[in-house]
Amino acid sequence: MRAIPSIDEREHTDSDQDLILFLSLDKEIIQFNEESERLTGFSRDEMIHKKFIEIMVPAESIKQWKDLLDSIQHTICIENFVLPLKTKDDQIHTITWTGFLVKDENGIVKNICIFGKPLQTEAMSSQSSEIFTPKVASSGEG
Repeated sequence: MRAIPSIDEREHTDSDQDLILFLSLDKEIIQFNEESERLTGFSRDEMIHKKFIEIMVPAESIKQWKDLLDSIQHTICIENFVLPLKTKDDQIHTITWTGFLVKDENGIVKNICIFGKPLQTEAMSSQSSEIFTPKVASSGEG
């Protein structure tokens, strides 16, 4: 039994579930998990086939999200970026995200998967310098 939690445990909320969203290449929400529905307050009917940026991204972060989603489409995978998500009642949650492309059995890119973990408020201030600055991961593919 550990007496001191690791940094990851202290920085993230008590939810053990990641938010998982699948977006079409046109950035429409095509699939999501129950944790995404629970955190955002949006129902399936309110989210499916809606533009992710229009429904779930705060106005002040639209450019960062657009740039990030475009980057994922060009670099295959981006890890550990911190960007906000807007809920149905206009609350803003800061989330640590990872995003990657999903390919079919023929290697054709079909959609984008993003998954993330909400940060606690106190962890947000310690990471403020990292907010909106994605770190590009090497995909190993060329």
